[in-house]
Amino acid sequence: HHHSDVIGTFIGWDVYLYSALVEGAAGVMAGTANVVPGEIVDVSRRIAGGDLQGALGQWKKVYPVIDALLSVPFIPAVKAGLA
Repeated sequence: HHHSDVIGTFIGWDVYLYSALVEGAAGVMAGTANVVPGEIVDVSRRIAGGDLQGALGQWKKVYPVIDALLSVPFIPAVKAGLA
């Protein structure tokens, strides 16, 4: 309440990245961005620019990667994705 004008929300759970940014989150900390950084940045930039349809289209391409990484132990999956 007292700092709502200077404190933004950052999301740290990759599956909520799209919806959190659409709803006004200040940013994200996405482990998946280590594997597909350009795609995650594209989603974020499109949302920031008001292109929600374009962002959603890109999100639908990125989400299967997120889902795959989360279907197994996440850290080893990210390391495998980097390899």
